[in-house]
Amino acid sequence: MAYNIINDITSNSCMGRINNNPQPKVKIDKADRMIMTLLAEDSRMPLTSIAKRVGLSRDAVNYRIKKLQDANIILRFVPIIDTTRFGFYTHNLFISTNEILEEKKKQMLQTIMAHPNVKSVMEYSDRWDLEITISAFSTPDFLKTCIQLFDANKSVIETAKLRVITYYKSLSLPKSFYENVNVKHPTQKADSTYVANDKDLAILRELSNDCRLSTYEIGSRLGMSPDTVGYRMKRLYYENIIKQYTILPNLSALGYQGTVFVMNLRGFDNMKMKQCEEWVAKHPYILRGVSVLGPWDIYLSLATRSPFEFHKTVKEIKNKYRENIQEHEMYRTFAEHCYRPFPEAIIDHHLKKIGKSK
Repeated sequence: MAYNIINDITSNSCMGRINNNPQPKVKIDKADRMIMTLLAEDSRMPLTSIAKRVGLSRDAVNYRIKKLQDANIILRFVPIIDTTRFGFYTHNLFISTNEILEEKKKQMLQTIMAHPNVKSVMEYSDRWDLEITISAFSTPDFLKTCIQLFDANKSVIETAKLRVITYYKSLSLPKSFYENVNVKHPTQKADSTYVANDKDLAILRELSNDCRLSTYEIGSRLGMSPDTVGYRMKRLYYENIIKQYTILPNLSALGYQGTVFVMNLRGFDNMKMKQCEEWVAKHPYILRGVSVLGPWDIYLSLATRSPFEFHKTVKEIKNKYRENIQEHEMYRTFAEHCYRPFPEAIIDHHLKKIGKSK
C-alpha cells in the first residue's frame, strides 16, 4: 500500500530536512538547543529526564518541545531502522530530466513519492535534478523500481545508480549544532538473524510516524497491551533493528544549507578507509558519510550555515584526500521533498512472506 500524497508535496506528513519555503524567524536559545540535542540522541527520553538535564520544569520542557514542533523546527520524531536486517538495502538513484513545466514536475514528484520503495527524494540545483533514495530487497528489485519510475516519468534522460556499502556516519543534526551533552544508550547486541513478524512490523510502522508515542497509545491502536508493545520495542532495540530514536529537524529553518560531495579515489587501502571513517565521524559539518558502489566511491552530505563554513569544509575535504581524489562533484540541495524511515515496501514484502495481509 503506497502512501497517499496530498496536494502540498511539502506537507509535514513526509516533509524532509531541507526546503525552499521562506523560513520564519524562530528564536532558538541554549535551552532549546540542549533539548533538541537530547532528543536527537534519544527522542523517547522522558520529559522528566530532559527537564533534569536542562534545568527546567517538566512543563517548561513540554512547552518548548511543542513550540519547536509548531514552528516546524522539529518536523517529526523518527527511529533509525536497520533495513538490512529485513534484507533491504539502500540505493541512490540520481536522475536528470528535460526541462519541464512546474505542474508536470509536481506530478512527477508525487508519483515518485508515492512509490512504496522510496525512502527520500532530494532536489538539486546542479547537474542532477533529483536524488531518490530507494530501499530494495535485491538488485533486480532495485532495477524494477527504477523501470517503474522511468515508465511513469518519460522526462528522465540520464541516470546514475549507487548502492550504499558502509555507513561512516549518519546524524539528524550536524555536530556544529550539538550542545555538549552525554546520553547513555542501552546495550545492543551484535547483528543476528531476524525473522520478521506482523506485530513487530505494525509497531515499527507506528514508531516511524511518531516514535514518541507511548506504549499505551501504540497498544490501543494495534490491539496489544502496553506491556506487549514495550517488550517488543525493547527487543527490537536490543537486537539492533531499531538503532536509535531521533528527530527529523528542519535544517533550513535552523539556517543550514545542504550540499552533497561525491568523489572517486585511487590508492585507497583499508587503513586509509578507517582513517576516513574516523575523520568523517568527528567533522562538525558532515551530516552523513557512506562508501558506495557505483560511479563514485565516497558520498558525503554536508550541512553548513554560511559561505565561509561551506568553503572551509570543502577545502578540508580536498586537503584531507588530496593524494587520493581522482575526481569529485558537488550538488547544492534545493529541497528534500520527503523522508520516511521505514518504506512501506518492507512491510509489504514481509507480510507476504509470512502469509499475512494488511
